Amino acid sequence: MDSPSLFTNPYRLLDADDTALPPFTGRIKAFEHLYHQLTDPSSAGVSVILGRRDIGKTALLKHFNSYFDDTFLGVYIPLLTQSIRSESDWLNIIALATMQVLSTHDFSLYKLPKQNAEDQDMRRWMTDEYLPHTFEIIRGRRLVWLIDDAGSLIHWKNDGKLPDDHFTYLDSLVKHYQNLGIVLAMDSRYEMLIPKLSPLVQVTDVYRLANLNEDETKALIQQPVQSQFPIGDEAAAAVYQASGGHPRLAQRFGAALYDHQQSKNFVNANITAEDVKTVSAAVQKQSEADFQKIWAETGRNGQLVLTAITRLMLLDPLTPVTATAIADWLIESDYPLDTTAINSALRGLEYDELVENTKGGIHLKSSLMQNWLLQHAELEAVSKPAGTATPRRGLLVALAVLVLVVIALIFVVTQQRPDEATITHTIEPTLTLVTGS
Repeated sequence: MDSPSLFTNPYRLLDADDTALPPFTGRIKAFEHLYHQLTDPSSAGVSVILGRRDIGKTALLKHFNSYFDDTFLGVYIPLLTQSIRSESDWLNIIALATMQVLSTHDFSLYKLPKQNAEDQDMRRWMTDEYLPHTFEIIRGRRLVWLIDDAGSLIHWKNDGKLPDDHFTYLDSLVKHYQNLGIVLAMDSRYEMLIPKLSPLVQVTDVYRLANLNEDETKALIQQPVQSQFPIGDEAAAAVYQASGGHPRLAQRFGAALYDHQQSKNFVNANITAEDVKTVSAAVQKQSEADFQKIWAETGRNGQLVLTAITRLMLLDPLTPVTATAIADWLIESDYPLDTTAINSALRGLEYDELVENTKGGIHLKSSLMQNWLLQHAELEAVSKPAGTATPRRGLLVALAVLVLVVIALIFVVTQQRPDEATITHTIEPTLTLVTGS
């Protein structure tokens, strides 16, 4: 077998190749959620895939057709680079994207009506002309609009580019056409704005995309190159420990290991945990900006807790980190937090999958993140609330003031003592007490 070229690294996609699919694995529960939403008669056929940046929302949508059979027609519609002036523009984007998919599947498009660009007619055209003819063409198949970066819809509505009742209109479409589904992929920062999508979206329609588990990370690392060279289970486990299961970090490890294997100049060289250690510095450097952004978005209390966990793990790796240990360390560092604030910060960090809180203690999920924190997380960089002082420093200040007051009093008393030369001494008579017998 010829040695594969560096230019065919399966983990590193060319930005210019929009048709290439990124490495992908797992997400079975997410697809099961989508299948239920799209097929259950009690569901409206709408789903929201919620997740942090780079968690794999786009990859999930692009692999929709890999999971669903040809009775489903997924229409991928990315909004990140789209710009509209009105609802008419948006409905045109949907119609054109749908037509492109139908053409790709060799459906005849001659029955589709021509688009009308006037705003007041677009809803009627979509509802009464375009969709009826579309469902006639696809003959019983389910049409699913896969809308990526759907937070743009909320922005467009807030900016007045979409009417106030737009989500009510979309809701009427999926209720009227039983074979129409809508999947919205959104960044988790929009989580609190999901009620703005009502009545199109309900709480039960939301699925939160999490990090990959250890088995899924193993598959992501091993499967893309299994026909070229083996990556051992220990190496895959090392990648999981370093990445914490974050898809972007795991993919970077895959790309780095692929390049590293090519540099060995022989085929079928087994990738080991030692190789993972070798490429970790390169992956760490590639991820610096990501870690900096995570740190900036964590908030003051989260930063304090992350710093405490990192230092405690470094000082004594064998002793479990607890909320009490975090509180004690922060007090000693003059950045005290009460237990309520610490537990609240821990819940937020767990939700963002930065830490894991188990019976065995609190620890960081990604060793790469831990390394970054050791180098960059300084308490001096964490601002304190204005006008507040820590109890320890307040006590020191009070003691210093007290010492100064005592010194001042001693000085005053000393200055007021009379001169010993002017004092006349009078000898007092002595009395002898005689007791009777």
